[in-house]
Amino acid sequence: MKAINIAVPATGVFLKQVKQMNTTLRGKCSDTFVFDENRHPHITLLQLYVKETDLPELCSEVESVVKGFKTFSLSALKLEEGPTFDKYKMPSLSFEPGLHSLHQEICEKIKKFAVSKESMNHSKMSSSFSHSDKEINQDSTDYVKNFLEQKSGSKYAAHMTIGISTQATAKDVVSSIHSQFAFPMEMDVDHVVVSHLGNFCTVREIFGSYNLSRQDGRGF
Repeated sequence: MKAINIAVPATGVFLKQVKQMNTTLRGKCSDTFVFDENRHPHITLLQLYVKETDLPELCSEVESVVKGFKTFSLSALKLEEGPTFDKYKMPSLSFEPGLHSLHQEICEKIKKFAVSKESMNHSKMSSSFSHSDKEINQDSTDYVKNFLEQKSGSKYAAHMTIGISTQATAKDVVSSIHSQFAFPMEMDVDHVVVSHLGNFCTVREIFGSYNLSRQDGRGF
C-alpha cells in the first residue's frame, strides 16, 4: 500500500517566493522542513491510500483528466496559520476557488482506487508513507484516511503549506511573513503530479507528472 498525493506543484517565480517564506519560517522555527529537490511545495487535489499494484493505472487515469484542462493562473489570497498537525501549526497560503473543477474530476476518477479505511491502523498507514521520513505522525496518517470524506467536494479548500510553526508563535510568524509579500500572488497551474507522501503530508518522491493543455484558460 502507498500513501499518495495528487497535487499541483508550485513553479517559477511563485516557487521562489514560497521557498523564501520557508527560509524565513525556518529562522523562526528550526523544526520546520526544508523545500528542496526531494520535498515540494504544492496544492493538494486528492490524498488517499492505494494498492501499489494500482499505481500505473491510477497514473494513467490522472493523465487522462489533466490533459482535458487548459493551463491557467490561480491567485493566493493570504497566508494563514493553517491546520494543527501533532504539536505544530502549518502556516498555509489560501487560494481562490479556481481548482474546484479539476479537484472534482480527479476525485471522481480516482476514488475507486482508495483502499478501504476499515482495515486501517496507524502502523499500517505510516508504513505506506515515504521512507525518506523516519517518523510519520498520527495527524498525517489520519488526514489521508479521512480526506475524501472530510476534505473533498464542497469541503475542498485549496491551500499550500509553507512549513511548520510552534502553536505559541504561529500567529506572529504568519503576520510577519505575510507583511513581506504583496497579495494576491499569482501562480501558474500547468501540471499535476502523483507523489508519495511524507510526514506532515508533504510531497516526496514523484511517481508521475502530467501537463495541462498548453493554452490560456481558467480552471473554473
